Amino acid sequence: MNTCFTIDGDPGEIELISDVTAAIGLTATTYAPTSGLFKGMQARSVLIQIIGASANVTLNGTTPTITAGTDKGLTLTAGTNMVVSNPNAVINMKFINAVAAAAGTVKIKAQPFF
Repeated sequence: MNTCFTIDGDPGEIELISDVTAAIGLTATTYAPTSGLFKGMQARSVLIQIIGASANVTLNGTTPTITAGTDKGLTLTAGTNMVVSNPNAVINMKFINAVAAAAGTVKIKAQPFF
């Protein structure tokens, strides 16, 4: 299935997060680079891709948890693409594998736009 996204801005460097066994967010230099073309700028949006297995995601800085635990966060299945178009949500988003047995199989790709 093809999905069309409306994204405003120029694409920055893609970040790959390969360990989501503990809650993790984007690296600060992904959404606020300290060098290069977008130095000193804040990402306006980010395109997220979930790879391998499901992940729980929060956008407000709350720490997501594995579904069998306290089940905090939105569950996104592998293959899901999502655009986050709020700069504060980009800064505050966090991920964790949704199922403990999936540890090591969940990966997140993030493409910021400036």
